[in-house]
Amino acid sequence: MTPTVTIYSSWYNREHRVYPSLEHLFAQDYPHTEFVLIDDGSTDETGERIEAFCRERGDRNATVIRQRNKGLTRTLIDAIDSGSSDYIALLGAGDLCAPEKITRQIEIAESSKSVGVVGCGVGYCSETGIDPTRAHHAPKEHTATHSLPKRIPRPGTHGAALIRRESYEQAGGYRAAFKYAQDADLWLRLAPLCDFRTVPETLYWKYQGSGTVLANPERSLVQALHSELAWQSSEARWHGRPDPVDVLGDDATYFLRPTWRLEARILKKAWRLMRQGELTRAAAVLTAVRAATPLGGALKALASIATRAS
Repeated sequence: MTPTVTIYSSWYNREHRVYPSLEHLFAQDYPHTEFVLIDDGSTDETGERIEAFCRERGDRNATVIRQRNKGLTRTLIDAIDSGSSDYIALLGAGDLCAPEKITRQIEIAESSKSVGVVGCGVGYCSETGIDPTRAHHAPKEHTATHSLPKRIPRPGTHGAALIRRESYEQAGGYRAAFKYAQDADLWLRLAPLCDFRTVPETLYWKYQGSGTVLANPERSLVQALHSELAWQSSEARWHGRPDPVDVLGDDATYFLRPTWRLEARILKKAWRLMRQGELTRAAAVLTAVRAATPLGGALKALASIATRAS
């Protein structure tokens, strides 16, 4: 039987990106594709524009859901759990994708049952379209292994992934404790179960404009904490210890061990704020991080400098 694909796209307050993003999404040339478009409680006209776009396109195989705000992770959990397609794909709100993306990925996924995730080359876009000045990159491939991975296997970026539903369910799917870095947590739980393959050509462009996590230093720091939690959860499982997320749920970030990975991420983000002259914000985010997890010496020193300077 020909495999089916559902592409999920969750939106919150990004009305200006609806039409360019969905134009690319609905241009997919793989015939057995359905679309689930979710307005996650937007307070602007995002939901109205999604509905208008689908009306204008007529009988496309699309379902529009409008709901109270749940956040990305809970939205994806609920939407995917209610589906039954053979493969799961995503489109980040505002991102763009090439029309042949799903077709190319399905060809690789169907070549072997060991393949659970297929990525592709990733570029970047903004309000003005695809950004030719940003370097494009193709993700590294990963083969299922019974040793602790040295890096998080990634399909390029979250929205670039095509995921075999069987593998997703075997890994336990997304976990609600991860408001951010939900993809890193999923990739680490999929790593011992299946292979990650990639289409090397750039078929996906990640939106880098206003409202994204990368454009918000505070949210970016929280993302760093959750990414480290994914790592520490993975390490605990590999060493036969209880997964802190399974035990503590949403409170697991309060019990993170300080590591060089976490300190390096936070130092980089806080230092960028300070270089931009945002000393008050740097001090605020470092104080917030200190409340969530113990800080190493370098971070304590930076927090002290930022506080005094502000």
